[in-house]
Amino acid sequence: MTRAITLRPGVHLVASGPLGISDPLDCHAYVVQTDAGPYLIDTGVDPDATGIRANIEGLGLALTDLRGILVTHAHADHAGGVRALAAASGAPVYSSEAELRLLRTGSDAALGLSAAKANGTYPADYRYPHYDGGRPLPDGWRSGGGDRYLSAVPTPGHSPGSTCYLLQTPGYRALFSGDALFLGGFISLLNVEGSDPADYRRSLPALAGLAVDGLFPGHYLFAVHGGQRHIDLALERMRKSVFPNVALSWLPYPQL
Repeated sequence: MTRAITLRPGVHLVASGPLGISDPLDCHAYVVQTDAGPYLIDTGVDPDATGIRANIEGLGLALTDLRGILVTHAHADHAGGVRALAAASGAPVYSSEAELRLLRTGSDAALGLSAAKANGTYPADYRYPHYDGGRPLPDGWRSGGGDRYLSAVPTPGHSPGSTCYLLQTPGYRALFSGDALFLGGFISLLNVEGSDPADYRRSLPALAGLAVDGLFPGHYLFAVHGGQRHIDLALERMRKSVFPNVALSWLPYPQL
């Protein structure tokens, strides 16, 4: 029996540590159906990808049905399962060139893993499973033809090559934002290599005007409707010279 959660037609949550459906350290990972077939967005932390594999198959999909694995960024909780899932599915792995470099050869410091181990997020013996492959996302990438497709929106800031993925369908649009942006109008700026406020200032305005209904980040809550309001709140705060960091997310959400 799958533990995957169908959030709306064609959008399925297949990993989430906090929701108890996969490895406790997993981010939210999603299977999204497009006219070209299903895509997996992020892979969780487990080098064997045991839970996420079972949840995908529990949806009635074979791993070989995946048309691609889309990585928002290479931090371990989002990309630790890439190697196992790529081998099991044969699906191509896509991300930005900067994140693919980290995925291939990034040091623990460059991956933010040294700091995460130091603060107790990861056990000291966790070893990052590098993946020597992947295809860089070209400008204007989209998942295929038809009227239900994914496209890539570069949003470096949380990491050097963070990327969001925009789902466009008739009557519904959703943004899968990784760790670039969260509900409540928060970003995630870390005190680690590659996390850069200047990149955020340059990239985040690309999310203005998308008119998204759903906002599905890599952690915390998600919005099936009204997602653009959270994006716009983050942009408004940044225009006022404030970086609304997710470290403050214990504060009550503002009225939207």
